[in-house]
Amino acid sequence: MSKNIELEFHSVANLFPMMTASEIEALKGDIAQNGLREPIYLYQGKIIDGRNRYIACLETRVKTIFREYEGKESNLIDFVISLNLVRRHLNTSQKACLAVEILPELEKRTKDNLSKKMSAIRKGKAEDSAILQNLNSSQTASKIFGVSERYIFDAKKLLKESELLFNEVRKGKLTLQQAKKQLNEPEVSAILQEPEISNVVELTKNDLRRIKDLVSELGITEQKSILSSEKSRNLQPTNKILM
Repeated sequence: MSKNIELEFHSVANLFPMMTASEIEALKGDIAQNGLREPIYLYQGKIIDGRNRYIACLETRVKTIFREYEGKESNLIDFVISLNLVRRHLNTSQKACLAVEILPELEKRTKDNLSKKMSAIRKGKAEDSAILQNLNSSQTASKIFGVSERYIFDAKKLLKESELLFNEVRKGKLTLQQAKKQLNEPEVSAILQEPEISNVVELTKNDLRRIKDLVSELGITEQKSILSSEKSRNLQPTNKILM
């Protein structure tokens, strides 16, 4: 297979994030010097693992090495995850975050499996007890990533409450416990508890007289007349007289 062929990325490959620009550059330097040491895995002509290596090979013009995935399609996600978990040095918190991101795909697979099992039952090819197996996507994720369901639950909750902190954990900059602690700290409570800043101006006797004249002569509201006075004197807001 020519290294110049533009190959598509399989959806399962997108479960893991691409490398950053600096990481890609480092990978290109390593591949240019040492060649491609790990194959790029394909399934039905699409890349399921090795997107970064593939790009690095194209840009450095290093010969690519492809290997076809020969397992079952139902085990494709597990295969790709296992490759990445072995390759990347991830802590427990990072694994939990990745598990959360992959949950939708696992839930889809669970529904597909359930549909197949129900169909088999209707055809008399499976026992009713079979549909009770492997229906919990969180349990599946826990088994695949080697982390507790509690950690996955905490990571899922963190994602809902703060995507920023979730991403920090995902990158390995924080643990789940550290992120939860930050989330519970009243970082902005002091600001939120301060009195709301109002649009206020300080008026002189001349301003008050002008306001009264404007109200009586032009029939405008006091609100507009105050604004008119403020603009005419270019007053700075204060907290003495509320608008």
